[in-house]
Amino acid sequence: MSLKQTVCTTALCKSGRAAVSQMLYTFDYLRAQYTKFNAGSFQPTVQALKAQLESVDSWYADMIPFNPTCCTIDDIGRQADTLTNQMLASVGAANVPPPPPATNWGNLIVFGGVALVLVAYAPQIKAAMKK
Repeated sequence: MSLKQTVCTTALCKSGRAAVSQMLYTFDYLRAQYTKFNAGSFQPTVQALKAQLESVDSWYADMIPFNPTCCTIDDIGRQADTLTNQMLASVGAANVPPPPPATNWGNLIVFGGVALVLVAYAPQIKAAMKK
């Protein structure tokens, strides 16, 4: 963390998680697409960074304003960015395609709940519309 960045915000949590996600995706992509990629030399560090993130992150981390955990997650993300660049350089690749977008489970749950309520109350709604 730089001296300029002293406030730990939700944005740091999100960027740190995104960096770790990109690192994991890059590792898997290079392992599958580049036969000369030495996955064994990078795997311990990849797994260690993933484990570090999992040990400090929580589902409610984004809900706490000015959460110091977000600074820790950002630091892990910076390490993941460095490792991603090292992995790419090891095979001479400039970049890999971005990982597929994550599923937004919150929106799916809300949509499913609304649909369930509409189905459950459909007879009452239909009867009210006829009046």
